[in-house]
Amino acid sequence: MAGLRAPALCGLCVLWLFQATADSDPCAGQEWEQVRQLLWVVAGDGRDGHIRLRSLKESQPLPPMRPSACVHGAVCLHLLHMLRTEREERIRELSGIGGEVVTVLMDGPFSKIGASRWPLFALLHLAQVQLEGEEALSSDAAAQRRWQPLVTDDHVRFRNWVHGHLVHGQTPPLVDSVHFLARADPREPAQPSSLCSAAKAVGYLASALVLAQEKDEQIRKEAEHLVVSAEGHIKHCENLEPESFNLLALLRTEWPIWWLLHSVLSYLFPWQATARPAAASPPLASETLPPKVEATVRDVRQPGPAEMSASSRETPQCAGLENRPPSLCSLPKAVFVQYDGAVYLVDTPQLEKQGMPSASLMQLFRNGRPLRRRAAAAALCEAPGAGGRSQEDVAGFSESRLFGRRLLAVQDPDLQGAAYSASWAPASVGLYVEETSASDPYNAEWLQAYITAFGRLGLEPHVISNSEEAQAGVLYFWRINQMFGGGRLAGAPGVGLAVAQHLGALTSRGAAPWPRPETMQLYQDKIALRELFARVGVPAPKSWVVASVADLEKLLSEGQLKEADFPLVLKHPYAASSRGMRSCASMADSSRVLAQWLQEHQVPCLLQRRLAISRDMRVTYVGGEIIQGYWRVKADSEDLSSGSAAGSRLDFAIPREAIAPFVRSFAEATGIDIGGMDIAFPEGSDSEGPVVFEVSPIFDLNPEPPEEWRSVPYREYKQTADYKARRAENYAQCAQKVVEHGLHRRGKLFVDIDNTVSDAWNRIRRATIPSWPGETFDSRAHLPEELAKDLPLPGAQKALASLTREWEITYLSARGAPGAFDATLRWLAANGFPNPGRLLLVESAVDKIAWLQDASSLDPHRRPVLLVDDLTRGHHLAQAVPDETMRSALQALRLEHEVFDPQTSDWAKLAERLLARAAEMRVTRSRPAAPVVLCRD
Repeated sequence: MAGLRAPALCGLCVLWLFQATADSDPCAGQEWEQVRQLLWVVAGDGRDGHIRLRSLKESQPLPPMRPSACVHGAVCLHLLHMLRTEREERIRELSGIGGEVVTVLMDGPFSKIGASRWPLFALLHLAQVQLEGEEALSSDAAAQRRWQPLVTDDHVRFRNWVHGHLVHGQTPPLVDSVHFLARADPREPAQPSSLCSAAKAVGYLASALVLAQEKDEQIRKEAEHLVVSAEGHIKHCENLEPESFNLLALLRTEWPIWWLLHSVLSYLFPWQATARPAAASPPLASETLPPKVEATVRDVRQPGPAEMSASSRETPQCAGLENRPPSLCSLPKAVFVQYDGAVYLVDTPQLEKQGMPSASLMQLFRNGRPLRRRAAAAALCEAPGAGGRSQEDVAGFSESRLFGRRLLAVQDPDLQGAAYSASWAPASVGLYVEETSASDPYNAEWLQAYITAFGRLGLEPHVISNSEEAQAGVLYFWRINQMFGGGRLAGAPGVGLAVAQHLGALTSRGAAPWPRPETMQLYQDKIALRELFARVGVPAPKSWVVASVADLEKLLSEGQLKEADFPLVLKHPYAASSRGMRSCASMADSSRVLAQWLQEHQVPCLLQRRLAISRDMRVTYVGGEIIQGYWRVKADSEDLSSGSAAGSRLDFAIPREAIAPFVRSFAEATGIDIGGMDIAFPEGSDSEGPVVFEVSPIFDLNPEPPEEWRSVPYREYKQTADYKARRAENYAQCAQKVVEHGLHRRGKLFVDIDNTVSDAWNRIRRATIPSWPGETFDSRAHLPEELAKDLPLPGAQKALASLTREWEITYLSARGAPGAFDATLRWLAANGFPNPGRLLLVESAVDKIAWLQDASSLDPHRRPVLLVDDLTRGHHLAQAVPDETMRSALQALRLEHEVFDPQTSDWAKLAERLLARAAEMRVTRSRPAAPVVLCRD
């Protein structure tokens, strides 16, 4: 195999042959085994469902299917194709073939499907995740029957408890599952309907998941019996509840049945790849959250008698360490699966089995030196017939994406004789659990939602409870409401400002709180919002601020407040949820009404024209994009408040597309890019657009109710278990949007080290041969003890820390000597640089190009990429000279860069320029129509 060719990386997805073999097993044969292998890559262990679905959508089209006698394989392939289709088409298909899929499920034992090693239940789980994601925040989702809905608070708690363990790769403790089984169904055993219980099925499967992991065969047999018991409850429902027993209803169930089935059967019948001699590990990874995160989840939950025990875990042996940057970690040969000749694939399930999180793998090293990276586009230069060079004898690696999974291909003619190691990225995100407010029920639910979101995105957060634990370079998410400080500032001026100042302590340590702390200055402060709206031109109801009756009389005498402005609404400027609202019908009553109001509340009053409206709209947005909205329809048009507590009902059919430009413009103009805003369309007004009452960076998310609850006051639906379950999912989806926005809006900043952040001049002078200025320099200049002597360039650490919110910083340096990685890591950490663990080393400066190319081309979010580098060479000479090879390559490939001159550049000014460039590049970023390829000699 000449060179590492791009087709080799996607070979698994082109072997699609669907003919039956002469063997008695129609699924036998290498072709079907390759198909099975691909399906397992897509399905995995069931976690990160949203990421898998998104990557499946972005992957290249699949070849058309053909008829086959391999029934389970054909069903899996059909489901895989449907996961890629648009929602309406997929709903039609699920309705059309649903009966056939149900027949396949009903006709044979579930254990037979597991023994065949087809990940059918995992694909059903992904279809369930897909429907949940589309319908939880959807205003146009058709009213559909759910199979076996959650009917009690106990059901909701147990479902959430099991789901939370699965999300984090944990096993629910057996004792809690057994106790739930005893109380899961209150019906008498003699009742025929008691044989059809999803709650019982989930209890049996959760128990089976524990037993299936035992080595004792008798115990594993007990797990199989429990699967049969669960299967019996599911299949009895076909006869007892035929009206709800169809594929769509089964996929809309709130119970994680399909995920549990996949997990249990994966342990009972572990799949092994047979395409190559090396076997893959069981698909259910053992990675879980660190103990500290697990403890935080328990801490932020509301205490109560229903609290269940948490399972234990072992710390992965090579994950990033909490208190210092990670070092290189040896890779066993078992993680390399031979693909073709000298080409090996890194087996990511085997990595995770070894305790190494594959998602955070940064770089590969061979015999202590950085393994050369080959950019995906540049690999074309090395393919036969492309005019490139054959590099069969040169070790290197390349990366691609296959259904959201990283695929690392290593080319090494002597892999067995080489010692491989890897570096691992530290935590890029964190969760700040502010101690005085975390016990508030709403804050606790939101903190739990962030934990869920991190799990779905495959992120391990650095969880802290005070600013002193903050790590520079980490993006910390938070949720703090008016209960900050134990609620002592609730309803008083300055609560938002106090929160913003408190979060500033994280910023001072080089961390980046997200959402922006400065938006909290507007939290529960209608006076500050009024001033902001007036300054940036946001349409809002006409209003005035008065602190006394004398202020009111002055407005009246000067004609600033007229009879035509009445009726008015008196609003408490620092309260929420319509507290402190009162109406004033006429000018004659105004002095009396205001005096009473001021006497009661003892704060300035916001007077606002009362609009003639029977409904207003709540819109929640992230990054200026609407994620949820609904009309609040008043019970009576004369009601002062449209809040649900006043008896309003919610209508989720809002004109989303029509108001989307207004919301985007509002977010951009105000700088509040995450918020819940209240807007209205005055009735009988000449206004062509909405007016804004207020916006808050801290908000609630009311879920859309089922059809039967839509015509009644929403406050009644709030008392149901269904409301609580849907709200928790709403929170999790919103938290995921906030996390994704915070991460994906950041650019990727690659920063050189020598003569860019470190003063390497003296070290090079000491090593110059025969003396400086000289002909060359001694390689001992890169020895660890020499690297440790460098001093940071003035202001570099502080400047880089100030960029954390806008740029994800990675250090990229040409330091290829053995031992250079650990020495550089220690130097960055000792000198207070942010994110020292995000470190990449190369043998020569020009090898940086591949990292920059792939940082851009492999990123589905088109994040800006920029290099800061001195771009010079010949430092042993009297005067360093420009590195024309690097500069030409950067220009030819249109890679953005900033040239840093250690003699004249100033890091503080450069940081200001980089912040401006981040904003510019976010606006203008776009993916080129075709990749630019530069073939080097």
